[in-house]
Amino acid sequence: MQVDRSRFLVLAASLAAAACNQREPASSPDTGGAEPAGGAEPAGGEVQDPSAGSPRVWVESEPGAAAYRQDGEVCDNNSGANLDCRSLSAPSAHCESFDSTYRLCQSFSSILRPRPAEAAVGCMLDAGGSERICNWEIWQQCTNAGLQATCVDAKTRHQCETISSSCGGSLDTFSCQQGLSAVQPSKSQSLASCIQEFCEVPMCISDLGFY
Repeated sequence: MQVDRSRFLVLAASLAAAACNQREPASSPDTGGAEPAGGAEPAGGEVQDPSAGSPRVWVESEPGAAAYRQDGEVCDNNSGANLDCRSLSAPSAHCESFDSTYRLCQSFSSILRPRPAEAAVGCMLDAGGSERICNWEIWQQCTNAGLQATCVDAKTRHQCETISSSCGGSLDTFSCQQGLSAVQPSKSQSLASCIQEFCEVPMCISDLGFY
């Protein structure tokens, strides 16, 4: 059987990162997909950009069907800065994964909607020039940064409940919803098929960047 090298690297990087970053089970009560009342304090917080005085992205914490900022403004996946990966650099010539990482960084803007893309690319740029950018785990870390910045679409709940059930509960519904809400509409079906097969969200998003 012939194995595509790029797909093998995506799988290997995702599995390695997942082994080091096990997620704790959610302790928050299930809202059943209900939309929170306007003006209510959100369950999430803000990710601070250490180099600036204002938050880069607002992070929604599960559960939730729609995200609201504290000022009452509705969370919008189509609103986000178009960050450029061309400034991404490796710390030295000895950075085996850099070419693939750079390619993934460039693909985020076409795979993800503007809001999660801003967070994912920003994560890559923050790691640029350091040894972190040479670590395969950066793929999952930055894909997760995009997922955590995503406004969850309530319409994805039913599909993700079905996918979660087919995964035997190893993939929670909310993580699936984050994934389907994060990607461009044209990528949604491909992502859903991958998640259904592998029961893994970050790996499937990274996989879209190479195919």
